[in-house]
Amino acid sequence: MSSKVESQRIQVGILAISATVLAFQVVLTRLFAVVFSYHYTFLGISIALCGIGLGGAVVAALGARVRLGASATCFGLGILLTLAACLQGDSLGPAAVHAAIALLPFLAAGSFMARIFQVHANDAPRLYAASLLGSALGCVVVFPALKWLGAEGVVVFCALVAALTGLGFSRRSILEWGGAILAAGLAVVGLVGGGFPNVSVGVNSGKEFAEARINYTPTIEDSRWSGFARTDLVSVEELSSEKILYTDGSAPAPMLRFSGDVGAADTPRFEHFVGRIPFELAPVESALVLGSGGGRDVLLALTQGVEEITAVEVNPEMIAIVRENHDYNGDIYDRDGVQLEVREARSFLRGSDRRWDQIFVSLPRSGRSANLVGYELVENYLMTEEAIEEYLDHVNEDGGLSIVAYGDADMIKLFGTSVRLLVRRGETEREAVRHIAIMTQQNNVGVVRYLFMLKPRRFQNHELGALASLHGERGIAVGYLPGFSAQTVLSNLMEQMNHVQADFWIEELGRKQDLDLTPPTDDRPFFYKWTIGLPEELRTLFFLTFVPVLLLVGAIAGIERRGASAMVAPLAYFAFLGAGFVLVEIALVHQAGFFLGAPAISLAVTLGALLLGGGLGSTVSDRWLKNPKWIPAALVAGLALAAGWWVPKFFAFGLGWPLHLRVVAVVAVVMPLGAFMGIPFPRGLSRLAGAREAWVPWAWALNGVLSVVGSVGAVVMAITWGFSSTFSVGAGIYALAALAYRMRW
Repeated sequence: MSSKVESQRIQVGILAISATVLAFQVVLTRLFAVVFSYHYTFLGISIALCGIGLGGAVVAALGARVRLGASATCFGLGILLTLAACLQGDSLGPAAVHAAIALLPFLAAGSFMARIFQVHANDAPRLYAASLLGSALGCVVVFPALKWLGAEGVVVFCALVAALTGLGFSRRSILEWGGAILAAGLAVVGLVGGGFPNVSVGVNSGKEFAEARINYTPTIEDSRWSGFARTDLVSVEELSSEKILYTDGSAPAPMLRFSGDVGAADTPRFEHFVGRIPFELAPVESALVLGSGGGRDVLLALTQGVEEITAVEVNPEMIAIVRENHDYNGDIYDRDGVQLEVREARSFLRGSDRRWDQIFVSLPRSGRSANLVGYELVENYLMTEEAIEEYLDHVNEDGGLSIVAYGDADMIKLFGTSVRLLVRRGETEREAVRHIAIMTQQNNVGVVRYLFMLKPRRFQNHELGALASLHGERGIAVGYLPGFSAQTVLSNLMEQMNHVQADFWIEELGRKQDLDLTPPTDDRPFFYKWTIGLPEELRTLFFLTFVPVLLLVGAIAGIERRGASAMVAPLAYFAFLGAGFVLVEIALVHQAGFFLGAPAISLAVTLGALLLGGGLGSTVSDRWLKNPKWIPAALVAGLALAAGWWVPKFFAFGLGWPLHLRVVAVVAVVMPLGAFMGIPFPRGLSRLAGAREAWVPWAWALNGVLSVVGSVGAVVMAITWGFSSTFSVGAGIYALAALAYRMRW
């Protein structure tokens, strides 16, 4: 085989494995989100990065005994094993068991790539370009593939690609050929046979669907995967008047039985739903329903005589399911007077100059969900201080914002956030509280819901009197009305705002209640975060990320005893690059995610542009930058620092643009930065190979495990200081990498 053909085979192999790694990593986060809870998506990312990094340590220890064909085959078999474990759900064991199993395929993939970089280190720029381009390909392909094949089908296809790559690199060994054929055969049978069983929501996940299985008899009628989530349509034997749509087993959104005739006797009247109250106060001609889900709140508005309803829902699969069940729900989204927008709510509002009489939001969670740590890490841009200001700017003077929620803590945080916003807009605390009213209502099955009402002007006395007169009717009770003496905990707490500054009230009450009541912002959008400081699970996970780092450093010191001191500078360089790259990457994904709105498109466009830019940058550096020294890392540091200042402003400016223009803007912002970020790693590998080729696997390993620290550290920083801090810290780490490059290797 000629050297040119061999070089092309190597590049194709690393492109295929990189694409498969990225696709499998994305799907694994989706599977973990269903089986466990949202915050385990971070565990999926960490497992992938850790496994890829530790693969370098395997190569450093075993050297030539690591066979490329065997590594790729083990990757494929490990993927199938991981799927089998996920199909068992949490009955197999806790998340740690699943994490250990999922680590194996990434360890094999990391060994494959680390061995190639060790043997062909002098060609590192081209190989790194192939790796990044493969990752970009995987990122772009995985989201439509999720819709076509489902998560289970995509996993099996990933196993097939890995097995075929193993066949292509297998030597004349019965064991290697047999393993690759076995993995490929199992994958083909799975794909051709189809009919994959659905991954089940974990019994012990604490999710609403898991609870429904305990208390009722639910049946999943339809289930669809997308980059957004898995959406399930569920019927409940004990409930004949509604079906429920779940997102990853959580956030139940009711779809009510409706004949299509608002005046029919069997049409719901919502007497026991607290959300009806705003429509009873005054005539409402126009309403904006955010997060319309299964259409319940749209039906509420219709039954209350609203003539113009705008419904906004971000999950396209949910809308598709509702429309396909139009006979059940009375064609709720395609009626005269109902305008549907399938997009992110904030993006829609920024692009609209319209005002409505009512903006209506139902927070999709139950009382128990408030205690799930997974919700503490959910980014909720509908409840930030900037979001509430945008709502006020889009309601008529006599209109208002109405938010249905499920607990005192929700009300307190909304109250503090709104008062601080109004104070920033020129009101005093005593004036600001007169813009707010809170009511509660217990429905006919004993569930208490809360209604938070905020008006752009102060409530008038006759409006407050009308609300007070509802006390005692249909299970309604006053939670807080300014100027009215309601003997409730909420009222007593909120009356204190008349005498102190908003920030002091928030801080002092949070300390007394042992709750984090800090108003969420677009930079720190964690509305459901109630734990003061870091949630315990996240704090534990962050400290655990240093375990592989310490083990790896210990292994290096033990194996490379004589030259360990000389390895400090080069290995520090690659460690800094691993952490810095992930921090900047996550900062960009966050900013672009809010800007684009649609989650699947956001991740595909941002990661695709970043990785594609990195691949192009690596290719260009090989041809044009023969001796760039420390300059690329220093340049990335400067660009990342600048990006932390101007990117949020630029994206905020263009938030109302059409989607296609926002996609172009993200690519234009991300790809050039990605091009510069793609230069330092391969140039460092080329330099290291010229000095100490045996150290290349160690460099790969440290780069990988520090990426784990960076990925979890980015979430820690976002919760503590806001996402903008990740740009600054990432820039600082790249600056340290530049300093490490200048040292003697």
